[in-house]
Amino acid sequence: MKTGHLLLGISLALGVFVQPGLAKPADGGESKTDQTSTKKKATTGKPANLPEPKVCWKKTWTFDSLEFLDYFDISCPKNIKVINNHLVLKMTEDCTNPGLTYKNAIHYGKATAEMTMANGGGSVTSMVIDFEFVGKDLTSVQSTYYVNGKPTKDTDKGPERHHSPGGDDVNLSKTFETYTIDYSCDRVYFQVGGKTQRKAIKGEVDKYPAKALDWSIDIWNGGKEYFDWAGKTKWGEGERTAVIRKLEYAAYC
Repeated sequence: MKTGHLLLGISLALGVFVQPGLAKPADGGESKTDQTSTKKKATTGKPANLPEPKVCWKKTWTFDSLEFLDYFDISCPKNIKVINNHLVLKMTEDCTNPGLTYKNAIHYGKATAEMTMANGGGSVTSMVIDFEFVGKDLTSVQSTYYVNGKPTKDTDKGPERHHSPGGDDVNLSKTFETYTIDYSCDRVYFQVGGKTQRKAIKGEVDKYPAKALDWSIDIWNGGKEYFDWAGKTKWGEGERTAVIRKLEYAAYC
């Protein structure tokens, strides 16, 4: 629970915001929050007719080439490789935070990844605002968000755990699943396998993240400081790799 994430963390360091839509690809993407929005009077029941945000641009990477290098900053490049049209991130003792971060800031948008998580105690695979996969628990993904780097009344009890729609026993380090974080000015949807498993609606939550910065996917060593949550990192006990088959970012206007 790297507090820098939505942290959308989609891990997601502080950067300079751009007006939505300006960080457009040349051919047409613990993130961290920077300020809070004003709390509105809470509503009850399901929100009615939330408007769908307008998409300014959308970009998909399938890793059949090295084109993604034009769009992402890479940390620990020696541990990130394209193998058989899959992007492979590997955490090692001398490289504990391999990952990729979109070069331009996205204010609101949607991130979708088809991927597997890294296994092994202490390994944390993180995706934008904030999906996190803890390597000691191979059958669930955790969701949460932060405002100004801190949990809110709605998130201070810890992350929520979600399973694949295929079943509670699906090993997410061996099975590709689709994960989506859909973040607009008035709601965040966390989706697994195309199904919304968590939502935060502005006006219904204590505080709503008003801005998000870096959009990243990475692995980091949670066993160094958060071993009670992530497990202890024992180097030499198997490979710690996350594999991305497809990644798609969309920016909202």
